[in-house]
Amino acid sequence: MPCSESLALLHLVFWLGVFLLTYLVAKHNQFGPKDAVLALVGVKKFQRTLLINVVQAATLFGSLGVAAWILQSCPS
Repeated sequence: MPCSESLALLHLVFWLGVFLLTYLVAKHNQFGPKDAVLALVGVKKFQRTLLINVVQAATLFGSLGVAAWILQSCPS
């Protein structure tokens, strides 16, 4: 897969994780979408659960793993 096409996979992993995390934070804390986004960027405090922590870690490490794979597989 060419490097430019691999970047789509990186965006897919990251943005799906962000949308799922936003949904989970909004649902658990009874926030609207605006408040959930503010909580995720650190402006508003929110209660965490194990599921929220796992999804956040999976989003970050999954995106970093895909990015590392893309960097290693692309010709220099």
